[in-house]
Amino acid sequence: MSLLAEPRKKQRISIDPQNLNWANDEKRFGKKMMKQMGWNGEGLGPNGNGIKNCIKTKHNNDQRGLGATNNNCVPHQDEYAQILADLNKARKIKNKTEINSEEKRLEKNKKLRKRKIEENQRINEQVNNLTMDQYFAQKLAKIREKKKKN
Repeated sequence: MSLLAEPRKKQRISIDPQNLNWANDEKRFGKKMMKQMGWNGEGLGPNGNGIKNCIKTKHNNDQRGLGATNNNCVPHQDEYAQILADLNKARKIKNKTEINSEEKRLEKNKKLRKRKIEENQRINEQVNNLTMDQYFAQKLAKIREKKKKN
């Protein structure tokens, strides 16, 4: 016997597997009561077009429960999906505005940094010019002293 094979089970079939004896029984409590109320064996409803047969259950192997079908696994799924889509749209719009404001802030900071760098360069040039002027002034003074000595 293989390890993957299922154990064998004997299947017992009853004498009346489709329950026809009960379905055709005229002495049932429900049938008697309905006939007393005026039902004559037609379908229920205003036009008499409802089901005439007994209610039957379907064999359900997927363990979802009675009455479950494949297309109603999540009730109101479309509405829920629409709500999520709306939230995502709002979030994207918010993110875009945040990104735009962030870009504007970064651009403003970049301009400020550039302006500060330019100011620092101008100041450094002025300081360098002053030191160069002082340097050349000292050189000129030495040259003049040499000329006076000669």
